[in-house]
Amino acid sequence: MSEGNHSITELDDAQKRRWKNIQARLRAQLGERLYNSWFSRLEFRAMDGGEATLIAPTSFMKMWIDQHYLDQLQAEFSLEFDDIRRISIVARPSSSA
Repeated sequence: MSEGNHSITELDDAQKRRWKNIQARLRAQLGERLYNSWFSRLEFRAMDGGEATLIAPTSFMKMWIDQHYLDQLQAEFSLEFDDIRRISIVARPSSSA
């Protein structure tokens, strides 16, 4: 059973399009070099009620975006999602093979 009336769901096509819109605005605002350094490998993974979960490829990238760009991400998500309350960025677990 999910908490409240919301459960984590896979992104639907509309959410994927909204993420593409957010990426395009970030690229335009920050420039190609900065966008490619910090945002091009971010993945929009899920929505859980009003929380968007993004996956960063490394812990360092997660920390840097949290410290320097979280407010900008929140503003961009607010333009696309009326009910967004929070952005969570998590680092992809490292795999040791």
